[in-house]
Amino acid sequence: MSNDAGAQVRAWKLEEERRYQDATIETIEYLGGHERIPKIVEWWEAGTLTGEALNRLIAEHWDAFESPGRFMSTDEWLGLFDDAGFVTDTAGVTRPEAPLTVYRGAHKGGELGLSWTTDRNAAAWFARRFLVLADTLGAAFLLGATVPPWAVLGIFNGRNEAEVVIDASCLEPSQIHAIEATHPEVELAALGHRIPEEPDARKRVQDRREELKAILREPTWGKG
Repeated sequence: MSNDAGAQVRAWKLEEERRYQDATIETIEYLGGHERIPKIVEWWEAGTLTGEALNRLIAEHWDAFESPGRFMSTDEWLGLFDDAGFVTDTAGVTRPEAPLTVYRGAHKGGELGLSWTTDRNAAAWFARRFLVLADTLGAAFLLGATVPPWAVLGIFNGRNEAEVVIDASCLEPSQIHAIEATHPEVELAALGHRIPEEPDARKRVQDRREELKAILREPTWGKG
């Protein structure tokens, strides 16, 4: 086979592989949000996707995963982002060149999650949401930290949350600062409701929490 013929065969194979990959990727639109990441991982591990395609799929479908930890462990997510490289859903956005200050709303034990934000108000909303939608009454925190550029794995603006995905293993506990701590009684007082001192005060807090759910399910930042 001549060099020209060999080059043509290779070009044809590359084109066929691209067409197969594009057709495969298109099928993800027919999957539910909870099915997409497992399918993306399956394709990646099978060698169906290029690194560029993996990056694009995460960028396009990250918004479908409100709680990434339900789909994969943190270590698995970190491995996927490591394979994909820096990911963003916003044209022109690149990995920061200087340390970045980020915030996170979390319940106790959730301090080292993947998802943070540069918007303090958004993080505070998530802290309140954890507070009123949790299965049990307990504290929620507004956390702050400064992370090095290499630990910023992705930046997403699709939900107007200024979300930053980070490798939180770069942080020592002393580097994560609890800016605010909220508790049901504190939250209700902040909303202008006097906390009763009767024995059933906790029950009243629980009842009020149900009323708050409708308010706190939908964010208000970025609107208007």
